[in-house]
Formats: sequence, structure tokens, C-alpha cells
Amino acid sequence: MQTRIQKSGHSLVLGIPESLAAEAWLEEGSAVELFVESGTLHVRPLRTHRYALRDLLRKAKPQNLQGEVSTGAPVGRERVPCAGIPSGRRRARNR
Repeated sequence: MQTRIQKSGHSLVLGIPESLAAEAWLEEGSAVELFVESGTLHVRPLRTHRYALRDLLRKAKPQNLQGEVSTGAPVGRERVPCAGIPSGRRRARNR
């Protein structure tokens, strides 16, 4: 695929077609590494770790689980109803 380099201020801008960006998991604001090797410009995405909840939970063992922590009584409107539990069957909170 071919594209053109354009000028923007004091920089050159390389437009990446959406199809290539999607294939490389790039989106606006993605960090990339630029380097030249043997006269060829390379653009490499900088990967941040993306964790799946099931993978993290797989690592949970009885010896590294933490107990509940009391943060005191509600002081504002931060109480959130428990999803999926009918209002008459919610557990009482420690206050």
C-alpha cells in the first residue's frame, strides 16, 4: 500500500490508512517507536499490557487473596445498588 508524506508545521506526517492501523491495533494517540535501519523507516507500535480478567483471576491463590476492608460509613451518595440482586435480598453493609 502506498501513501504520501505531508508537512505539518516543522514535522513530516505519515498518514496510516485505517485498514493498516486496525491490523496493527493502532488508534489515534497510540505510542509508536520510529527507527531507521539500512535506510528503511520502521514504525513499531509500543505495546502496553492488556489484561483479561479471566487471566488475572487464574493467578489468584488462597495465599494471595485479601480480606474485605472497611472504609467507614457512606458520607455522600456513593452507595450503589448491587447488580443482579433484588433489593430485598442484599446483604447488609457494615457501618
